Amino acid sequence: MLGEEERTDYTLVCGEKVFRVHSFVLISRSKFFRALLTNGMRESGERSTTVLVQSPEAVRAVVRYMYGINIPEDSAVIAEVLELADFYMMEDLKESVEAIACKTINQENYLKLYKTAEKLDDKKLISRCVDFVISEAEEVDMQAIHELPKVCLAAMELAFLKAKKAAKVGDRVRLSPAVNKPKYQWGDVEREEVGTITKILGQELRVKFPKCKDWKGVITEMEVEVAPGRWVRARAQEQQ
Repeated sequence: MLGEEERTDYTLVCGEKVFRVHSFVLISRSKFFRALLTNGMRESGERSTTVLVQSPEAVRAVVRYMYGINIPEDSAVIAEVLELADFYMMEDLKESVEAIACKTINQENYLKLYKTAEKLDDKKLISRCVDFVISEAEEVDMQAIHELPKVCLAAMELAFLKAKKAAKVGDRVRLSPAVNKPKYQWGDVEREEVGTITKILGQELRVKFPKCKDWKGVITEMEVEVAPGRWVRARAQEQQ
């Protein structure tokens, strides 16, 4: 269906690029366009919408997603797509791209993701960005970060929690988004699945997950829930 321009009835314009699409696809994939095209809003009679802020590459990625083509993890426009997903009220795309951003954050893109997370007040991405800077980043542009108050507040909260928290039996844990391949494999555990620590032996632990009752892992690969919805990288208890 994508690419069948002779049957399209709507256009998205970004710079000099024109994307010809089907209005019924826009309506089915985006709450924004559903309201725009069915409730008689101003642009509904024009059969065209102009995207002023983001790049044509980001708009192309969103259009392809509407037609069933997923966003690749190595996409260079993840931050822009996340903003478009938020603006066009595409919750499934936002959730998918948010997960990619959390997984692929690195030294080159962390600041762009920081700014996007701050703009959207995306608490999950803010938390992941802060964790990256505190635990993984090689260099940090502190001047740029100081201009992002929500990120700074989250950083202070996380630094306080990390200084106090160590994994212990009974804690709710999950594998860190930064871990692609756990030392002892995934088994029946799914990404972002939450379990409870049942045993700790040095740097290793046992976790009870819904589908894997005695999963073996490494403490430093885990995140601990220190407050509802707030996760920090786990560390081992200090030896007495």
